[in-house]
Amino acid sequence: DKHGSDVYLVTEPLDTFVGSEFCTGTAISLNNLLSFAARATQIINGFAYYGFHIGAFDLDTIFLQNIDGKKFFTFGSFLYAGFDQDRLPMNWKFPAWPDIKELPTLPANADQSVKEGGAPSLVSDMHSLVALLWVVLSGKSYRDAPDYEETPRYAPAELLEVLKQGRDSDDPDTLRVMSKKFHAVMRSIRRQELPDTIIHMAAPPDYLSEYLAKGENESEDASQAMDTSSEVGAEKAQ
Repeated sequence: DKHGSDVYLVTEPLDTFVGSEFCTGTAISLNNLLSFAARATQIINGFAYYGFHIGAFDLDTIFLQNIDGKKFFTFGSFLYAGFDQDRLPMNWKFPAWPDIKELPTLPANADQSVKEGGAPSLVSDMHSLVALLWVVLSGKSYRDAPDYEETPRYAPAELLEVLKQGRDSDDPDTLRVMSKKFHAVMRSIRRQELPDTIIHMAAPPDYLSEYLAKGENESEDASQAMDTSSEVGAEKAQ
């Protein structure tokens, strides 16, 4: 496909990407990571052809399907996505992109321009993908923000070079350069010129437990405040 990707409407159950044999959430092979990354570049490019952009990569909302040995990745959420201002769908009555500056679920890999409320773009999607790969290849939780001062210990030299290029570039054509390099490194792994390293990642934080705990603490604080207010009111009445 000349646009780089195909878009399908999926109506059958799929497996979650995180927690699958492909990616457990704390471990993924280098080849599997690059397979995902190569496909992600195609998806970014394919969506961009229609003036649509992902906004940020949230692995927790990506699904996986295995058909005849081929892996298909499906985005289950476009919460952070948006359109080019001049490419809105016919009769579109909403903003071209969402206001996500204060959105607590915004992935840490989102480009800074998106975090500040700017329009998503092919370049911001490319930066988001680089950030995610940098984090995973550093052995951090896939939900962490990238530390570009730290060299990813699981990244081969040729892969690290193209990630730095993608991180620093604002040229949309860099996405194609990245895609070619991902495929080249996968070929090297198949030829056993590079080891298919198992990347071990830190376990992601349990956001649900943290959210529930925060809610309980806020309820206790509110209850204590009400008790204090009642005591003050009673003293004044006396």
